[in-house]
Amino acid sequence: MSIFNIFTLTIGLLFVVPSVLYLTVYAVLSIVVEIKKKRTLHIVPTELEGVREIKYDVPEKLLSRHKKLKKYSIWAKLSMSYGCAFLAILFLNILVSFIKSM
Repeated sequence: MSIFNIFTLTIGLLFVVPSVLYLTVYAVLSIVVEIKKKRTLHIVPTELEGVREIKYDVPEKLLSRHKKLKKYSIWAKLSMSYGCAFLAILFLNILVSFIKSM
């Protein structure tokens, strides 16, 4: 492997692996929050007649972590696409060199 291939592989993996881990944690935490919301759903009547309010008993710590992860998930998605672009360049370079050698 050439220096260019090693460089693009390293940079691509440095972007893709943490992004995948971050997005996996975000997905799992989103599932947990949704399950907690469905289990702790309370419909409370309000002062207006016929109007009800929906309340959830989800821990604030869990909601704050979910909010933080949601806030930065777009950066993880951008980072993952950037890393995939580097890996695509690597694989295209390997493919071109393979075709040249035929």
